[in-house]
Order: sequence, then structure tokens, then C-alpha cells
Amino acid sequence: LGGGSGVWFDRPLQAEFPQGVGYLGPGGDWLDIELLRKVAASFPKVLLQLVGEFPSGTSPFSIDLPNVRTIVPVSRADRLSHLLSLDVFLFPFKAEARLPAETRRIVGQCLATGRPVLLSNVDGVLPTDAPVATADTHSKFIAALDRALSESGARSVRNGARRRNYASNLGWKRKAVEL
Repeated sequence: LGGGSGVWFDRPLQAEFPQGVGYLGPGGDWLDIELLRKVAASFPKVLLQLVGEFPSGTSPFSIDLPNVRTIVPVSRADRLSHLLSLDVFLFPFKAEARLPAETRRIVGQCLATGRPVLLSNVDGVLPTDAPVATADTHSKFIAALDRALSESGARSVRNGARRRNYASNLGWKRKAVEL
């Protein structure tokens, strides 16, 4: 993919969508499906991957756009491959939603890659000094994603190092080195 090492399972998709963003984690009523729909519509040349298990009634399958892929279920081994295929990690949560306990761990794994992480409505997920972009409205989320997708060069290297360092301080030192 764009800035990442891009482990692609489907080479024709890579040609059609040169960059990829996505959510990794369990599905639930905390996910803002409408925001995911707006992301896909705003970035038609960016592949939006939704990786995880989605219980009935909370599924992003209703996002019927050509640049959206939902991948279910995913083994732990496949999860790492999907993690490495994304250029930006999205955590589009609804306001005041009760988030799953593993959210902090998953965000830490994403930070360990050094790639941008974007969260919405994140009070209490991470300390306020976390090197993540946050947004409290759909329009701010879209604007922050646009900035993250544009990250390159020295700025990308500097920000990536900062994210990996932060992840290692969260206890993800081995994973930060591995990724």
C-alpha cells in the first residue's frame, strides 16, 4: 500500500486502490457505521478494510460501496498480515459508546506499526499525550484522515518513530521492534 509494507491478499485490489485504511477489532454497537460510510464515499480510491467479527445488527455489510471490504473471521496469524496492509488505522466510535476492553490493546498494536491512528470519541481509551489523531465530528474525522493519508517523507519517519516509541512504553516494545 501507499506508505506501508502492504501485505496484499488480492493484487488486483492493490492496483485499483493504492492506499488502504481500516478498522481492526470486534464489531459492536460502538462502531459508527455512518462515519465509515462517509469515509468510503469521501475517499473512493482508498480501500476501506473492516477486519473482525461483526455480530448481527452491528455489521458494516450495509456499506455497499466498491472500495469497502469486510473480512470475517480472522485468525491471529491473518490479523498481523491485515495489520501490515493498512496505511492508516481507523477507530470510528460512536459518542459515549461503551468500548470493548481490548480497544486499548488493539490501538497499541496499531501504534507499534508506526502508521497513523485516527480515533473518534475516545475519552479514556488512551492518555491525552498519545500520538494519535482524534476527531469529535464526522467532518473533522474526514479532514484528519486526509492529513494522515498525505503523511510522507521526513514527517512520516519522525511521526512513525514517535508512535512506535509510545507503543513500546505501553508494553508493546517487542511488537514495535518486530513491526
